[in-house]
Amino acid sequence: MALDREEASALLADVAGMERRTKEFLTYTRVSNSFLLWGAIWFAGYTCTHFFPARVGWIWIGLNLFGIAASAAMAARVRRDHGYFQWRLPATVITFIGFGALWLNFGHFGWREQTAFWPTLFSFALILFGMWVGRAFIIAAAVLTTLTLVGYVFSGNYYDIWMAVVGGGSLIGIGLWLRS
Repeated sequence: MALDREEASALLADVAGMERRTKEFLTYTRVSNSFLLWGAIWFAGYTCTHFFPARVGWIWIGLNLFGIAASAAMAARVRRDHGYFQWRLPATVITFIGFGALWLNFGHFGWREQTAFWPTLFSFALILFGMWVGRAFIIAAAVLTTLTLVGYVFSGNYYDIWMAVVGGGSLIGIGLWLRS
């Protein structure tokens, strides 16, 4: 049975589409664990910020160091399981965090602005990542940004609790959504 040019072209387009969806699914699956981890860290950090404001600096330093170590362990596992390591991803994350820290230092933000800054900066990175990988990241970023800004405007003295539930909960929800 011979194929004409149009049939062959349609079959190749189907194969290319399947390859794109498979890469997207694999990326979503790998990244979902990071969302779950950092969602739990955000939940704990924002909750502690509300209840233990005098110790907030040390709490966030400890949680972030734990998160970085756990993220590095997950990356090492991906390297072991898949035989490769992309140095550009951790370099991008470190550059991104450095950029955020620089602007927090120059901006002299208050506590509410700092609490809103990191989730919206993270959402911006998700949008950029989503342009390359898949629209699920863009949708997730839009939800996180919207909920962060709603809390910033309307939550009053309970903004940290709002961010624990909504910020941490959004990341956990995104992680679970990416797994499905």
